[in-house]
Amino acid sequence: EDKILDEIGDAIDKITITDDLAKDISNALNEVHRRVGNARKRDIESYMAGLKSIEHAEDRIYDDHRAGLLNVDGYKRQIDRIREERKRFTLLMAKAQREIDGAYLATAQRVLELAKDAKTLWLSRSKEERRDFLEKVLSNRVFDAPSVRYDLKKPFQLLAEMASSSDWCFSFDTIRTWFVKNWEQFDCSIEKILE
Repeated sequence: EDKILDEIGDAIDKITITDDLAKDISNALNEVHRRVGNARKRDIESYMAGLKSIEHAEDRIYDDHRAGLLNVDGYKRQIDRIREERKRFTLLMAKAQREIDGAYLATAQRVLELAKDAKTLWLSRSKEERRDFLEKVLSNRVFDAPSVRYDLKKPFQLLAEMASSSDWCFSFDTIRTWFVKNWEQFDCSIEKILE
């Protein structure tokens, strides 16, 4: 087991990044978040105007129904269409709001912290803690005596690519998108490693 842990510990070297790279990625994430936040605020204003327009349309449909211009079936179809449109705008607003709130940035910062300290954390852990650590950062582990094969989980695989390239910007959008979509499910597992 010690030999396997040592061999697979090679993955820790791959995910370890420098303080400078972590700082650069963090700064880039913050800047993109600022820009995206401004764009999403404009989007939300647009969605709010759309919702206001839907309110007016619903009022007109009701007035037309009361005036006898729309029968019950026509009224129901129009109201259903309006409600679907309201639901669409509401979902768009919620999505835009999630991108503004920046909760994913906290997870990204934890991942960067873990990647900076990966080697130190690895060396200071017991065998059981090392196994737990590997559970968080590796997938598709295959013990194919005498060697071990594995894949790094997505954020760590992307960080390893970024660390091995002088032009890491090519991976930046991919890692940002990953954090935006997956931060909630990944956040808890990172906290356990950093404890």
